[in-house]
Amino acid sequence: MGEFGTELVPSTTDEHCRMNVIIAPDKFKGSLTAHDVCQAVARGVRAVHPDANLHLIPLADGGEGSLEVLVSTQRMTYMTETVVDPLSRPVQARYARKDDSAYVEMALASGLELLSPPERSASTTSSIGTGQLMRHAIDSGCKHIYLFVGGSATNDGGMGMAHGLGYKFLDAKGIELSPVGENLGNVSTIVEPQSLGPFSLTLVTDVQNKLLGPEGATHKYGPQKGATPQELDQLEAGMSHYAELITERTGSAIAPTLGSGAAGGIAVSAIGLLGGEVKGGIATILEATDFHQLLPQTELVITGEGKIDSQTLQGKVVHGVAQITKQARVRTIAVCGVNELGKEEEGSLGLERVLALKNPSLSVDYCLSHAADLITERTTDYLEARRP
Repeated sequence: MGEFGTELVPSTTDEHCRMNVIIAPDKFKGSLTAHDVCQAVARGVRAVHPDANLHLIPLADGGEGSLEVLVSTQRMTYMTETVVDPLSRPVQARYARKDDSAYVEMALASGLELLSPPERSASTTSSIGTGQLMRHAIDSGCKHIYLFVGGSATNDGGMGMAHGLGYKFLDAKGIELSPVGENLGNVSTIVEPQSLGPFSLTLVTDVQNKLLGPEGATHKYGPQKGATPQELDQLEAGMSHYAELITERTGSAIAPTLGSGAAGGIAVSAIGLLGGEVKGGIATILEATDFHQLLPQTELVITGEGKIDSQTLQGKVVHGVAQITKQARVRTIAVCGVNELGKEEEGSLGLERVLALKNPSLSVDYCLSHAADLITERTTDYLEARRP
């Protein structure tokens, strides 16, 4: 059994007669957890192949929900602390601990979901709370931090996170700056904390975007965090300045790094100041499950996520699963709430079919409220159509 584990739903027939199926989806955000999706798909498979041998592997991509998936399958301890949210208001947030490793989900302290739509601001939000969670883990004896990013409300290059760990940022006049996005371009001097125990950091990202440019942290994700068109160029220039400053200071060229555009450019500080490494979220989680070991004996893999679109191609769960199964030549389909990819893009992923819940006769609201039943129905219909 892998580090995260799998849930086996065995059949009652002879093992050699079983159809082996891996069910490995992400959550359907706003509707179902990854565990719920697994169960809904399993019911659909069982309706057509009651003798199938099912391996249920709920997944996450490194963003929201990663900690829940980890804790649900591992012997971990939740630690809850009072930190600050993206607007520096007190908030209760938790991380998980196993031995001397801490698992921190950025969205729980610095997430977009902590803010109402009018409160969102890529210029004035900060990741301080994430750094405070990390600091608590380090002060409690943790030697390695796994930081799962995604769903962040910030575009501060990780200044806030570093501030939460004890760093200070000064302008050209030596005045301390608030660690928010609009101040990235004003940083002149970085003051390291006096007391911060040794630790290593793995930044687990849910996308592969680089730091700058049209697909970077600011232009790609800034608008959903409240950035106006007028603010985007200023924020991009500030991010570029901050990255160059860090590169000059440490020799670490961060901007070209895959995944550095995730979570408001948090990799700039995570790599440049903290010596962290970036790893893809879904790849990291899949490596720690039984997925690779089960694949050679598998006839069908069913993955999925709430929405399959261009961001899926940047390293989300469906992309990560499909890349592995494509190489292994295992038939793979995906279930989703909404599918925005064309047939050619589906094929490039290596998917045989995408089973979307949404169609012209069903509204988004209906699909959200009936997601489990619809997933079961779509899975059953697909398998029935392929029955010999």
